[in-house]
Amino acid sequence: MPTRPVPAVVEAYWTHHHLASSTERADRLSASDWWWAVEAVNHALEPGGTAAVEMVIALAEAVAHDEAALAYFGAGPIEDLLNHDGPPSAETVEALDAAARQYP
Repeated sequence: MPTRPVPAVVEAYWTHHHLASSTERADRLSASDWWWAVEAVNHALEPGGTAAVEMVIALAEAVAHDEAALAYFGAGPIEDLLNHDGPPSAETVEALDAAARQYP
């Protein structure tokens, strides 16, 4: 999978989410054009660690005032980060803990 800049992935990820959850059929259909961003986020979070937590922070900051988007994010990618192939690594837990202290 080609590497894209984090800001581009973040913007595309949330574009996909908003289109996919739209009440307009045309929006929902066009969401598939942005599916690459969902895959990029999954790929970035899969190994865990500091880089994965940095992606989590970037994604959360982009929708910090949107409770529904944050709930979607928490029940999806963050949950996957914490449960992928067993418990998260110590590095991931430490990075998440530090991020939670810095970004309430």
